[in-house]
Amino acid sequence: MPAFWLNGQWTEVEVDPDRTLLEVIRGPLGLPGTKEGCGEGDCGACTVVIGSPEGSRVRYRAVTSCLVPAWSVHGRLVITVEGVGTPENLHPVQQALLRAHAVQCGYCTPGVVMSLLALFLDNPAPSDEEIRAALEGNLCRCTGYAPIRDAAESLRAGIAGGTWSREQVRPPWLGEVEEALREDGGRTRPEGDRWKSPGTPGEVDRLLAVLGSRATLVNGATDVQVARRVRGIRPEVWVDLSRVEALREVAIEEDRIRVGAAVRLEDLRRVLEPVLPPLAETIRTMCSRPVRHLATLVGNLVNASPVADTVPMLMVLDASVRIRGIRGSRVVPVSRFLKGYRTVDRAPDEWVEAVEIPRPAGAFLHFEKASRRRELDIASVNSALLVRWDGDRVAEARLAFGGVAPTTVLCPGAAERLRGRPWTREIAEEAAAIAASEVTPIGDVRGSAEYRRRLVHHLVLAHFRAWQESFGGAP
Repeated sequence: MPAFWLNGQWTEVEVDPDRTLLEVIRGPLGLPGTKEGCGEGDCGACTVVIGSPEGSRVRYRAVTSCLVPAWSVHGRLVITVEGVGTPENLHPVQQALLRAHAVQCGYCTPGVVMSLLALFLDNPAPSDEEIRAALEGNLCRCTGYAPIRDAAESLRAGIAGGTWSREQVRPPWLGEVEEALREDGGRTRPEGDRWKSPGTPGEVDRLLAVLGSRATLVNGATDVQVARRVRGIRPEVWVDLSRVEALREVAIEEDRIRVGAAVRLEDLRRVLEPVLPPLAETIRTMCSRPVRHLATLVGNLVNASPVADTVPMLMVLDASVRIRGIRGSRVVPVSRFLKGYRTVDRAPDEWVEAVEIPRPAGAFLHFEKASRRRELDIASVNSALLVRWDGDRVAEARLAFGGVAPTTVLCPGAAERLRGRPWTREIAEEAAAIAASEVTPIGDVRGSAEYRRRLVHHLVLAHFRAWQESFGGAP
């Protein structure tokens, strides 16, 4: 039975492991302020704030509660809009929204309030870009984006100018709960017949040795929850890896980066910005920040979607996955780990412990994505390119595409056409034509097979233009 801090009160609730946090908040807990919109993490109406201990501090993250298993918040803090101010004494975030006329129909407003609360709890002086990023997951059906942004900026100005203090942004009960969270340190783990929370890699090994294919491994559960809602899939036993502290590490080494299985995408993006900017930018365009606060790199890879945005980058970087189980460990290149549509090289009693990414010293690395929206959308086709030079000629090239086959694929023929030649527009056109002939797309709602093949051609040229813009046409 999960138990957690809810708006300052210790709360226990007896629910099935399949229930989401949203379902529990609106159902047994009787708090209807959090709204249900898309049910797939896209609209932000159900956004709440989760506080969890990290070292000596408590981190606050805005998350889409429709994707969060209720059992996963055991021992943590959940803040809903009911815990933020009252009708008689509005919270500074609510006052700012009201004064900026940013409250229209009101359906999405609770989610906006929670996104801004998480932002200002962690950072009372966010930049314009940080404000935009904090709100990127909140769709406003009344097209009130400008007033919402104005409200956030006025709140920032109010804190800087003394209209509101930082303490006024913090709910009055927060200090007491933070102390309790720090004392526990995340050691409290829920256990049930259908929910397992291992605390060490060895415990994961032993669980999978017993459960095998009965186990569904989750971290953020973003893909599993959508599958449960859309296709009615019901895990027999949930195994939550998010409590394994050893899996939450990103190790930056001289020649490679090792990403643990429980590292959230948003945390990874921040770590990668100074050391591997192209992959950090790829992550930024994938989904909204509340979803990136839940999802992981390993989850994006193991899900084996043919349009997973990180996979083309991992392929051209020649990344590998470290797989382990009770029988030992093995390392498999990403290009061989993906066996087909939603199929990977992993036995039922094995699990992916980490992704190992070589650092591309001296190489040009670039990602492109063709989708209906520039950000927060699923790609029709995505692509990554890595190029190294020997003088003015291409010494090595790797080119990968997603959305054009049952899984992400490398295009060796196109890469070979570039190798040993100066990279001119003419050579780029030749490589683009070869790449288009190497893929085997199908048609669906995001585009016909011919449309996708043409996108492959255009994306190779987009990589070429990006290289020209970066280097002025010379490596």
